[in-house]
Amino acid sequence: MVDCFWSLYNSAEDTRIDGLRTLQVQALLKCLSRASLDEWMLWQEGTDFWRPAFEVHEELQKSSGFFNAPPKPPPMAGSTKQQKADAGKRLQYDSDPDAESQISLVNVDSARETNNAADKRSSPRFILRLRLQMVIGGKIHQNESLNISMGGIKLKSPLPEGAKGSLDVRIFNGDHEMTLRCRTLQAKGEETCTRLLIEAVPKPDVFRAWILAGT
Repeated sequence: MVDCFWSLYNSAEDTRIDGLRTLQVQALLKCLSRASLDEWMLWQEGTDFWRPAFEVHEELQKSSGFFNAPPKPPPMAGSTKQQKADAGKRLQYDSDPDAESQISLVNVDSARETNNAADKRSSPRFILRLRLQMVIGGKIHQNESLNISMGGIKLKSPLPEGAKGSLDVRIFNGDHEMTLRCRTLQAKGEETCTRLLIEAVPKPDVFRAWILAGT
């Protein structure tokens, strides 16, 4: 199947997402359960009708060419067994200069199972600017994401002093919004809090589509 643009529509949430490329659609569909697939319809650039997501998913699975996974990378000279395993899972880097920006392709839900997410980056992160709003100390705090994943958010501006523990974060994507349950996260060596650990997502499939559509 050739690379092109797609639109997605979720009938359960009445949400439409436009402008996804074929590889982004393939990545999204792989993350959805069979029940979730039934809620999505897809339109492909150049066609006149919408198709069920499970039908497109099956077609993409049968596709060849650039959709095939790349070969396993060669061993790194002088590396340990664990370093080789980590290299095989490496997915991408974002704009962060520190070592914590390395991303491993593992179970995205593991980010919610650890209180030490600053040391264990489990979810693929993508550079994505979305407006954020939360209440801290009785006052509305406005912020913006620098990068985002299913497990956490890197903030553009530090949170006010005293922002600790769990809080509700409203995230805006165009005309749509969603409230995430997050926990403040201050990495070792940082004097201010610029990270949030996502504890609960009310609409995981829609949120995942937001991330892919914005990259």
